[in-house]
Amino acid sequence: MFEMGKSYTREEIHAVVGGNKHSYLPRKKGKVVAACLRPDLNPDAPHVILCNSCPPERAAGEQLARQGGAIPVFLKQTASNWAYQGMFRVVG
Repeated sequence: MFEMGKSYTREEIHAVVGGNKHSYLPRKKGKVVAACLRPDLNPDAPHVILCNSCPPERAAGEQLARQGGAIPVFLKQTASNWAYQGMFRVVG
């Protein structure tokens, strides 16, 4: 699927997992399929994901907490490069 440490564009990530290309927690068929995080907004990422309180993002964060399983996590490096960090799951 993805290679550890390799960078991908949002288009490449979308081609594999689907979901909204602009959301930091893209969803497909009601499930969060990845996390695309900015280090300036998520300084402890990939181990801690901070969700803001606007309704769509809050709903995505709540869905991620409920759904179980692991998702691929990416950290933004530049405007079009997202470094794959591995598969992570919610633990709390």
